[in-house]
Order: sequence, then structure tokens, then C-alpha cells
Amino acid sequence: MAWKPRKPSSESATPTALPQRKDVWQFDTRQARAEVRIGDRSVRPWLTFVVNSTAAEVVGFDMGHEEPTLADAERILLKAMTEPAAGKPHRPKRVQVRRADWAAGLRAALQPQDVEIVVSATLADVDEAFAQMTHDFAVAQESTGLLDVPGVTAAAVAGLFDAAASFYEQAPWRTVGERPIRIACSRFDSSPWFATLLGQGGMARGLVLYDQLETLLRIQQGDLSEEENARLTAGLAVIFSGKEDLLLKDVEAATHHRWRVVALDAFPVVYRMEPGLSMRPPLAWEVQVLEGCLRAIPEFLRKKTRRLAPLELSVPTANGELPLVLSWAVE
Repeated sequence: MAWKPRKPSSESATPTALPQRKDVWQFDTRQARAEVRIGDRSVRPWLTFVVNSTAAEVVGFDMGHEEPTLADAERILLKAMTEPAAGKPHRPKRVQVRRADWAAGLRAALQPQDVEIVVSATLADVDEAFAQMTHDFAVAQESTGLLDVPGVTAAAVAGLFDAAASFYEQAPWRTVGERPIRIACSRFDSSPWFATLLGQGGMARGLVLYDQLETLLRIQQGDLSEEENARLTAGLAVIFSGKEDLLLKDVEAATHHRWRVVALDAFPVVYRMEPGLSMRPPLAWEVQVLEGCLRAIPEFLRKKTRRLAPLELSVPTANGELPLVLSWAVE
């Protein structure tokens, strides 16, 4: 079954203006079994598929943090007609759905489109699409451990784990709250980063380095939905958790190399998150940046009440000294 996402056109035709074919589509939503980490949380996303059974193509797909509503279902289905992920825009003759409550609502909504909505307990093509996506999630979760990343050595990860253990022991989040810290490094063009510490108010403990201060401040305001949060967030994170949240191969590597972990809930889950739900392990240089920041931030905070000028540090890491300049991002 082919799924070839394409860029939506700037001007989409209304559904009633589209040609109608004798296609049969299948439409359903299901919750993924695998978890995806968003910021300091792990969620099981809801996957919604629109499959053109006649052409064996996925023509619509949506992924969100909450179960779709009927209004969401109508939006996703209409978008599959006007901006299909495969094939040309058109209306199907029939749409099979599993949920009776959706069927009733969609019949009313799609009456002007002359699209028949029928309830079907078996949706084999959606089953196949969901199985493929579930497999892709599993591969993404299991395929790339920290030591699988080119240039990342056991010594570098040992340094990262050691810095994370010291950071956890010092618990700097107890004193600083979520006040953003600007961290610059002359060695990397992607600098500066904007750090926030997690750990107060029952949140997961850890450190997130955001690419943009504006994004961090908007997230801290708390007026974004989880979907908007995920769409905007880009940065590096170290989140402390139990070993069950690490890839099995990373747990095995930590045991084999005896990487330092100071508590059962202090295993560092380390990742880079791109806007949306895209996640990957950190690159070699990002491992060094994270180690340096984990070591530098507690030192910066020791005199935070008197800290006015930026603090310049040369921080030891497994891959050599790292020059950092730390300052408050917001006065």
C-alpha cells in the first residue's frame, strides 16, 4: 500500500466541486501502542487513517495527542478529498467507518458531497496501514541507540552520564525554577541555546536546551495546546527517568560500560526533538554540548542572587574543554 505525502496546494477546491469516483475508502482512528516523548512527557499518539481501498493508497493521515472528535474526523476526511496524500483530489462514492457515532455525524456533514457512509466492523486496509505505522514506530524506538550514532563513543556517553548524575545529585531545579538561561558557545554555529530546568511542581526532572527563546517563553506561558507545543518545540533534552524509558540497547550499554547512574529514577533519557513529533538520538557534538551544560549550569547558579554579568567557563568534557558563556536570558 503506497503512501507518498505531498505538499498541499495553496488553493484547495471545495469538496462539492470535485469529481466523484466509484472509490471505496476506509476511515478509522486508533491509539498507537508505542510512546513518543514530547518535552518532559511520554504520550501514546492517536493515528487516524483514510485509505483509498480501490487504489490501495493512504490518502489521508493525522496524528495527535488526544482522541479525535467528530469535528476532527470531518476535517480529516474532507482534507483527504481536497488535499489527498496520494492521487488527485476527488470525492469517493463510499466511506467505510468502524464507529457508529462517527457514521451518524459524518452522514449529516457529507450529505452535500453525496458520499455514502457505512459502518463496517472490519477495515482490513486500515489494519494494514496501522500495522505498518506501528512497525515504523517500533523500528524508530529500537534501531538507533546512543552508541549507534556516528562519532559517539562509549567514553563520550560515559562523560554525559557522569555529568547527568552530578546534575541530578545537585538538583539545581530546586532553586532556579524555570528562569531561562542563555548558553553560548563559540565553537558551534547553532549557539546560543536557551536552557530551562524541569523539576518543580511535580514535573519530570531534567534539562531542555531550546533553539529559540521565543518558543521557550511561549511554552512557559502555558497557553499552547499539546499539539501547538509539539509543533514549535526544537531542542536537546536530558530527562531523568527509570531505565524502562531507555532503549534496551542503551540500558545494556550502560550496564556493560558501567556508566554512572545515582538512582533508579535517574537514568538520563537523552534526545533531540524537532518540530512536530520527530525525535532522534543526539549527534556527537550535541552529546558534548549536553555534557558541558550539565556541568556548567550548577556552577552558574551557585551565586545566582549576585549574578549580573555573564559567566565565562571552560568546562571539561570527555572530548576536551568546552568554552561556554552563561547569562540570564530574561532580566
